[in-house]
Amino acid sequence: HAQDRALEAVTVALAEQRKVPESVIWEKPAKGEPIRMQKDYRVIGRGVGLVIGCNTFPTWNSYPGLFASLVTGNAVVVKPDSQTPFSTLIAAELLYAAGVPRALFAVVPGPGSVVGQAVVEHAAFLMFTGSTATGKLLGKVQAQGLGLRFGLGRGQSVGDGLGRDTGDGRADAAHARDPQR
Repeated sequence: HAQDRALEAVTVALAEQRKVPESVIWEKPAKGEPIRMQKDYRVIGRGVGLVIGCNTFPTWNSYPGLFASLVTGNAVVVKPDSQTPFSTLIAAELLYAAGVPRALFAVVPGPGSVVGQAVVEHAAFLMFTGSTATGKLLGKVQAQGLGLRFGLGRGQSVGDGLGRDTGDGRADAAHARDPQR
């Protein structure tokens, strides 16, 4: 169920955020008094996330990325498949009615050949499920510095969206734009 996957994404994102302490005291021994420093942390978003959905399971594949982006402090743009935009448009209206600001969530329907390049170029990170041909095109964008999360089917993906190494020798979106993170 798509809403189950959305709730799972929100739960995991919140659990990961809780692992970051609000404040810690760093102490280093020194001659006389130790050196103490307080460090304060806060989770900040990475920018605008882009979710590119497929036509076979438009909500099932889009909701996790959509909700994970919002709960982690990121704005999100969803580019649904041009054959199946309605479930995403309905989700947008429900989110707006629930108080999500329009500036944080937008749906950009239309053919990928018309709107795809414009939205991909402005995204800080991307979640994609779709055809191999489109994946290859998006791979070219990745080579230009945008980290991608590719849906491989059956719940598999390359990139975990949490700024960790994916295990395939590439870092995901968190490190693509700012390798110092």
